[in-house]
Amino acid sequence: MVWGGSDADAPAVNEVANKVRQYEDSLSRPLTVAAVEKLAKKMTEKTIEKMTKRIAKQDEEMAKKNYKLFEKLIEKLSGMEKESHSSPEQTHIAVIKKKHPPTRLTQEKQDSL
Repeated sequence: MVWGGSDADAPAVNEVANKVRQYEDSLSRPLTVAAVEKLAKKMTEKTIEKMTKRIAKQDEEMAKKNYKLFEKLIEKLSGMEKESHSSPEQTHIAVIKKKHPPTRLTQEKQDSL
């Protein structure tokens, strides 16, 4: 007797018992070497795929950071270049005066003149 249906639609007790035995056998059957190798290969492929994606993402992030850093360095170098060119250029005479400052006449030399 089956609730909500006829006896013809319900599987026989023997059919259900056979399906349960098959299920139990499949759970208790030891894994073969080939099945373990296949599983290991599949897991390795998935791991490699995930790592490849992660590395690609990290490479992209690092490239963006390096580009920003490069832009900042160029900006700073440009600012330093402007600062170094902002001072007046020294003339040839000013350079000579710095290297050889005018000598002052001492009292003895002034007396001899």
